[in-house]
Amino acid sequence: MLRFMLRSITPRVPEEGIQSFTPKEVAELTEQQNAFLARDDVGSVNGAPLATFAAVSSGFTFVHTHPLPSDKNMVDKEGDIDATRTTDVMVGEDGKPVETAKVTFRLHEDITGQTKFKPNQGNTFEFSRLNKKQHAEETGGKKYRGHSDAAEIVADTGGHVSIKAQLRNEKVGDMVFVGEDARTQFLNVIAREMSDLKIILFGESTAQLAFPGMGMHAFSWMKPESTAFGIMFCETTGVWRNFMCVHGYGTLNGYTSNSKGEKGMANNMRVLIRIADWFHYMYMEPICDNIMDSAIFRRHMEAMAEYVVEEENKIQHCFANNVPYFSPPFLMSSKGGEKSAEARRALPATGEYAD
Repeated sequence: MLRFMLRSITPRVPEEGIQSFTPKEVAELTEQQNAFLARDDVGSVNGAPLATFAAVSSGFTFVHTHPLPSDKNMVDKEGDIDATRTTDVMVGEDGKPVETAKVTFRLHEDITGQTKFKPNQGNTFEFSRLNKKQHAEETGGKKYRGHSDAAEIVADTGGHVSIKAQLRNEKVGDMVFVGEDARTQFLNVIAREMSDLKIILFGESTAQLAFPGMGMHAFSWMKPESTAFGIMFCETTGVWRNFMCVHGYGTLNGYTSNSKGEKGMANNMRVLIRIADWFHYMYMEPICDNIMDSAIFRRHMEAMAEYVVEEENKIQHCFANNVPYFSPPFLMSSKGGEKSAEARRALPATGEYAD
């Protein structure tokens, strides 16, 4: 515990950054992705799920469960899995970061207080039952509802190997597990298989110390089944680290079913700020008193302003060239809404509704 306390007052991000794995180690871990493509129920998979670990980073690590068939890193069964070709994470085929990636960077900036180094990001959960062409034809859209058996498939194909390697790596810093599947697999499966990993889970009493008068309610709006936080100790490497399991924070654009308009956007942003505050508290730093002073709030407001200008320019361009203008919500409903609904209805029921 003394070693943990000493670590809590040392700089979280080394001055020269940190390289958690060598390119060779990342390539070896990425080979595991071939096991996904060997399955009949998987049509495409992330070809570079751990690329950032081979780059110089902050060491802070996000384990994602974000599926996106339109990600430029996704490869079909005949594709080439090459972990060293890119260090981009969750980038669309247009070369721009998707919303989840943008939000991750805002959260990372708030936690670490810097933007010089990016975080480590791993996603061995990113795969689809369809290949890219099939997905486009069946749904008419770019986004994908996560594979209904994602957690089980990751476990069956040995996808936990890379996550265990991260947990045993002394160069990997504090960790955030994003999404319910990540929490379930980490706490219920991986941690139980690692006899050298000791975990201390915190709850209401500790949360009250960090957030007087709020306690666990500071994280309200996250699903309880996605939420957990504490510290872990790896006996093999002697490394202590903080960790947190959080909701799939996804997009803040307000058009998805999870965002629920302005109230959802506001609550999502508020809880992201409190997630960052938890890490500040564990490093004996003050938490955010004025939410509008947080990096997350500032970056989101900047992004909204940029979007307004971009959309205004697009409208003017359309009118100047006598072409129709279609708003993003209209495009989502007219292009993908009906086909996506039909595709979802065609999928077999899962959970308690399964036959």
